[in-house]
Amino acid sequence: MLSRFFGYIGLTIGVLLLLCSIQMYVNINSLLKNKDPKKDGFDYLPITKIITDENMPKSHSITEAKIAELKKKSTGELETMLSDKKTSVRNFRFAISGSKTRNVREGRALTRDIARILTLVKINSKSKITSSK
Repeated sequence: MLSRFFGYIGLTIGVLLLLCSIQMYVNINSLLKNKDPKKDGFDYLPITKIITDENMPKSHSITEAKIAELKKKSTGELETMLSDKKTSVRNFRFAISGSKTRNVREGRALTRDIARILTLVKINSKSKITSSK
């Protein structure tokens, strides 16, 4: 009984080794003869597009001139801009989840704009506090 068990195990190992050697033989031959076993398919994503400044998306960040313009605005105007930016971020997130938009940098730019506006609101509120003292 025990010898039959070892016989089956030996036979199984032999068949597995035979199948592995056949697969290695096929792989080596396809490498040496430069044959593609998939014929038309690829195992990788071919990239043929040349990336230049013209085909990159435009920046959505706030420029220095716009920051200077924002510094001149009142706190109420900044808060309305802030609420507009927050709604656009919310709409952007819904569009991303539904795969309607492809420009993910826009969301990053919107959140940075919100941070800039919040910073200006905080600076304005601190300057009002110090000026009232």
